[in-house]
Amino acid sequence: MGGNADEKEMTGGRRWLLLGMACVCTMLTFLNMGCITAATPDLSGTFVVGTLDVSWSGAACPLGTALSFTVAAYLWARLGLRRSLRTALLLMLAGTLAGLAADHFFIMVLARFLQGTGGGLALVYGTGLVNAALPPERRSPAMGVKLCSIGLASCASPVAGCLLVQYWHWKGLFVIVGAAAALLAVLTTLYVPNTKIPKNGKFDWFSFLALAAGCVCILMVLIYGETDGWTAPGVLCWMYGGFCSLVLAAISCMTHRTPLLDVRVLGNWRFLFGLLASLCNIFCICWVRVGTVQFMRNVMNYEPAGIAWVFLVLVAGFCAGAAIVLPLMQKGRLALRVGMMAGLRGLGSSAFFLSRLDAGRSWLDVAWPLGLLGVGYAFCLNVATPLALRGVEAKSAAASSRTLNTVRYVFISMYVGSVSTVLAHMKTGYRFDMAEQVRDDSPGTVQTLDMWQRHFSETGGTAADIHASVNAMLNHAVALQSQIFSVDAFYLCTVIVGGAGVLFALLCLKSGKERNTAS
Repeated sequence: MGGNADEKEMTGGRRWLLLGMACVCTMLTFLNMGCITAATPDLSGTFVVGTLDVSWSGAACPLGTALSFTVAAYLWARLGLRRSLRTALLLMLAGTLAGLAADHFFIMVLARFLQGTGGGLALVYGTGLVNAALPPERRSPAMGVKLCSIGLASCASPVAGCLLVQYWHWKGLFVIVGAAAALLAVLTTLYVPNTKIPKNGKFDWFSFLALAAGCVCILMVLIYGETDGWTAPGVLCWMYGGFCSLVLAAISCMTHRTPLLDVRVLGNWRFLFGLLASLCNIFCICWVRVGTVQFMRNVMNYEPAGIAWVFLVLVAGFCAGAAIVLPLMQKGRLALRVGMMAGLRGLGSSAFFLSRLDAGRSWLDVAWPLGLLGVGYAFCLNVATPLALRGVEAKSAAASSRTLNTVRYVFISMYVGSVSTVLAHMKTGYRFDMAEQVRDDSPGTVQTLDMWQRHFSETGGTAADIHASVNAMLNHAVALQSQIFSVDAFYLCTVIVGGAGVLFALLCLKSGKERNTAS
């Protein structure tokens, strides 16, 4: 069976293969995005870079994913599904090889960006695989399973990352992703039909470049504003550049014949409230995935394998929530709002309890909020997109969906970058005494010490200077950590309660209109 076989003659085995490839592409994208979280201290030591630079490794991947959504339809219309998906997988493979061979942190950031770009394209073309395998009337359950694979991979990525750090090496992530991408590329060449979608005019390159430049500028502001000061001249320049770039991108999108993003849909109140609820969902899961892993490893002094076992509760909670919400999705529009409200309440309460953690808590104090968060995440994930796109006209559904996903992943990139900046300053648990400089699970510790020693030897410092500077850095880090967790807890609860309240108001408003119409 080759890729040129007619879609109508597709056998049952080939249909199952395409559906399986769609789920694997989806899970591979999110595992690649989240696994690196557990290796933040090891990246700093391996490449001998500062804590600010490490933030780029967390932000580059979702930024590449966000930008890839804007070009996915263009490639699909001109290259076809098979060639486009193969290009996406080869980009992911190229990023993997660059990451394995990286001897400089800039190359690592570029590798993560390429992986994110390929992963984002593969995520879009996974929908094409489902469309190619099934007729329209049978696609809804498959799309639900594909959507659940996104959440399952997001929840399982900390588990996989911690196990890799503990029992292998953080570069094992690149080995796994590269091997899977190469295998999928071969299967794509052999079995995926080269179907195309209608062309939609010229690509809006100006908006694409302006959006990319604006995102990079805002990332610079978020990462360096924490330490340099938000009113520092350099930070203000990046802020101004980001604002101008994003404004130019918005103007271009409103005036181009085939806009990159449908920014006018933001005026649709149904879409806007659905988007805000979706961002609340992303805010919670990113905060928990990045913050809790680093907090357990660096403050509670848990081994990565122990963190992995605790996060299995998050995976179990998500599976239980998905089993509840998928049947609920078949019960009409009312279920969307009820599901989103229930999910936001679960996310808000679990995140609040996680924000109260301290070094003296046990793993049970972490596990049960993670289980509750998994249930809430399953509810929000499955109802967010239908809720946002419900009031959008059919002819603009594709453009609105592209706008929705692009905004989501830009938000992920910005939030992960800003949180990583502060979390990277947290107490690492390392002992900077030369007699205690080696830790089995942290191969970068010796390189980090060498970096400090070279720095002070060049500046004429003594061993006492080294210890004094390191202690000052750690004390400042602990202060930043306590500030960010307290501020996050306040804003998190505010956003979650506010988002649930807005949805409840919309539910009451809709119910009132229906009663008036009936009467």
